[in-house]
Amino acid sequence: MRFQNKSKPIKFSLVTGGKECRTVDEVKKNFDFNSLYENFSNGSLQKWLKQISETDLAREIEKIAGADILTRKIRLFNLFAPEKNVDGAIVVKLLEKGFIKFDEVKNSSFIDDLIVKLYALDYADNETINRWCETTGINYLSDVYQKKSFEIFNAKNARRLIDEQIVSDKATIAAIAMKNNLSDILENDRELKELSLQTTDNATINRWCENDLELLKYVYSQKSYTIFNAQNARRLIDEKIVTDENKIVDIATKYKFSDILERYKPDSITIKVGDTNIDMILVRGFSGGDFYIGKYPVTQAQWKAIMVINPSKFQGDDNPVESVSWDDFQVFIIGLNLKTSRKFRLPTEKEWEFAAKGGLRHHYILYSGSDNIDEVAWYANNSNGETHPVGKKKPNELGIYDMTGNVWEWCEDSIQGMKRTIRGGGWRSTENNCRISLRSGELPSKHSNFLGFRLALSM
Repeated sequence: MRFQNKSKPIKFSLVTGGKECRTVDEVKKNFDFNSLYENFSNGSLQKWLKQISETDLAREIEKIAGADILTRKIRLFNLFAPEKNVDGAIVVKLLEKGFIKFDEVKNSSFIDDLIVKLYALDYADNETINRWCETTGINYLSDVYQKKSFEIFNAKNARRLIDEQIVSDKATIAAIAMKNNLSDILENDRELKELSLQTTDNATINRWCENDLELLKYVYSQKSYTIFNAQNARRLIDEKIVTDENKIVDIATKYKFSDILERYKPDSITIKVGDTNIDMILVRGFSGGDFYIGKYPVTQAQWKAIMVINPSKFQGDDNPVESVSWDDFQVFIIGLNLKTSRKFRLPTEKEWEFAAKGGLRHHYILYSGSDNIDEVAWYANNSNGETHPVGKKKPNELGIYDMTGNVWEWCEDSIQGMKRTIRGGGWRSTENNCRISLRSGELPSKHSNFLGFRLALSM
């Protein structure tokens, strides 16, 4: 519609944008919506238009006066703005300039306009955006995905992102499928399964691996064997995915594969704990069954890998830890077993003595590894009043060190009522008190710089 200026004397001007305007063209040139709307609201605009004989335009203003406030603002804007716009674009401009609030728009018919919906993404909640996506069409869904993260979508729209190939990147597809439990999308695509491992629960991973050997190999290369159930753990061994004998024993021990343990029973195993290793020696032929025992007493470095604080008087990472009670050991062993997924323990007194004598290979009667104590032990006559680094004396027949001297070693058993057994003698013991056959005991709470311990591990 075109509005003609008819020549009549102007009795007053219209102030908009801080300037006096005498024609409609001047209002458009100095367009300021706030002052224009104020003039509309107080009736000055209508009077002025009639005064300057813009009767057609005045009639249009009168028509919109009865509309709701949002419609009034949109129509008024389009009548006087320098450029004509579709309603959606006008709404966006009014929002951008703060002339209207989103709350005025969200429940109006103008929210159905695609331009408005796109602009409103920063204001609408995720539930509303998802509802719009479901009713507006695939192009809008694609636009929203470009502007927002896939994480805002509900399962229905998330699936459409994949089904409509809006998303093609495999890693993103895997992430979307995992977040929204779209398991069917993952089931037949190994690459997607591999990409989703970090966010998939162990039960699901195990189910996937049961029928997919290649996936089992890949999962093992990325994760610890401890995530597997017994069925998949055995397949690691049976399918020769794991070939290292120490690792095979680790797996067989955790899952109690006794037949595999019997097959792969190495004479020694090394278990890494933090920055240190625990070496264990296999003791065969014991009446209670084969078991592993520590090659050395537990050192201060090994103690600190679990307990942090070192209580020892005679400091040295390779020295045996001492000043630890039987009760202290119980705390240490919980931490060690959690860290290694093993079942370390103290040896029983009978196990300790069998190992100290050299097991089935034993030749010596007095001390562990020799009847000459100076060959195998740090004791009162040669210790210089302190402990020494482990493994510096001759080992016994099984390759076990320091079972005589250096520190007395706690055993699991009780002796003399509430006391716990200690065996082997220590750095301040006489030759007689270092004999293999000698038994002694201390209260489990006892701390002393001559008390340490050695680990045992059942098969």
